[in-house]
Amino acid sequence: MFDFQNAPDRRHTYSIKWSIGEDEFPMFIADMDFKTAPAVSRAIRNKAALDVYGYHKVPSVFFEAVANWQQRRHGWAVNPSQILYCEGVMPGLASALRHLTQPGDKVVALSPVYHHFYSAVRDNARDLVLCPLDCEDGNYRINFARLEQTLLDSQAKLLMFCNPHNPAGIVWSEKDLIRLGQLCDKHNVLVFSDEIHADLTDREARYTPFAKASSLCARQSVVAISPSKAFNLAGLHTASLVIENEALREKVRAGLHADMVDEPNAFSIEATLAAYTESDDWLNELVAHLAVIKRYACQHLVEHCPGIKVSYPQASYLLWIDCSALTDNTDELADFLRETTGLIVTKGGVFAGNGQSYLRMNVAMPFSLLEEGLSRFVRGWNGYRQGQTS
Repeated sequence: MFDFQNAPDRRHTYSIKWSIGEDEFPMFIADMDFKTAPAVSRAIRNKAALDVYGYHKVPSVFFEAVANWQQRRHGWAVNPSQILYCEGVMPGLASALRHLTQPGDKVVALSPVYHHFYSAVRDNARDLVLCPLDCEDGNYRINFARLEQTLLDSQAKLLMFCNPHNPAGIVWSEKDLIRLGQLCDKHNVLVFSDEIHADLTDREARYTPFAKASSLCARQSVVAISPSKAFNLAGLHTASLVIENEALREKVRAGLHADMVDEPNAFSIEATLAAYTESDDWLNELVAHLAVIKRYACQHLVEHCPGIKVSYPQASYLLWIDCSALTDNTDELADFLRETTGLIVTKGGVFAGNGQSYLRMNVAMPFSLLEEGLSRFVRGWNGYRQGQTS
């Protein structure tokens, strides 16, 4: 048994999540308030004890560990030679945008989706094209006819994809991935698939890596994976890009090097190795524990917040909360929650699509903290609701 009931005090530690007002409570940015796996902590402490933190390389054992992890956890046979080290998924995406497309090229995203996709495109002088997902009763699906028309009209060069989906926690079916790959191949569009939440997929759900779905998917994709979400290592900046297509891989490799995002820090290698080679049991228990937390949070909100709708996320620890019973613009609601209860959640509008009527909430925390956050949300929801009817 591992400890998921106690959280370290992260205030005044330069944590983004906890650098807030003394009376405020954070349920926004996607990191957990659980300690990482014991093996990871040991590896970092052992490395820290050297008292020298110079330049580091990426050893072959790193790529072997990544490949073995994918085979063991997801049944995906990856050749270690097809893996590139990168400082993070978003640095990898930004670099891919710069070196696989040209300024002014069109880049497509299925909205709503992780909002930093959008800034990566705009910051690199590419043109963002949004293709909205269909949504019915809180369930999202890809409208493939709309997507094909979007790819055709925009003459896009790259599609940014999120598998599993952030913010909705969808685990896309293999059938959907295959069809997506067929469309992108037909229109000569590359795919960058962000799979950072994959290791947090519920046991009952079936996550399929994009490149595993079909040979078409594999030959035209960059699949980004990382232990950062599952093992709470975001601050160590470690990720891997899996690219089967040799020509594509060499372009990305050269781009990562040119952008100087292909070198590890003093702790990222040891932390990743400990996560991928010694921490299966910890992750299994975490995923099971998160399932309990997510079900409890969903039920609690539905029972205590009239009109609210919350779909259970199959992956990740993020709730995507439909607030349309109260408002079609959650900016004001989120501000009200913070001003009246101190609770900070993510405004759904930043994710585009139909996100304007949603809020995103991070529930990855011990029950004692979760109860505090949910209590604040319920109080704020009902206060906002009463204000509308008075």
